[in-house]
Amino acid sequence: MESAYRHANSRQTAFAFAQGAIVGTLGNLFASGLGHWIDRGWSPPFTLGDGIWILVGLVSLGTIVSMTAGAIRRFRQNTEIEAMFLNEVHRRGLVSEGPEDPDELGPTNA
Repeated sequence: MESAYRHANSRQTAFAFAQGAIVGTLGNLFASGLGHWIDRGWSPPFTLGDGIWILVGLVSLGTIVSMTAGAIRRFRQNTEIEAMFLNEVHRRGLVSEGPEDPDELGPTNA
């Protein structure tokens, strides 16, 4: 049980790191699109490059928002699953002995 719990936690951490890297990259793209307009100003004429920067900014911002919503949803699901897992461990009396336990599971009084 403890091994499965530790493995799931390490996978979740790796996934969160990868998602952070992707959102960071998209944040840089959004900042580049915004920087284009700051550097250019609002002077006419509107060019194809301006349209491309608008598209890059909107796509990156939309992806960041959708990934954030997905991360919040995943966090809620993981919290529910973790609570179910820990309740089952306590219900069965399967407790870990040792200080290396991540949740400091000890003997239960249940």
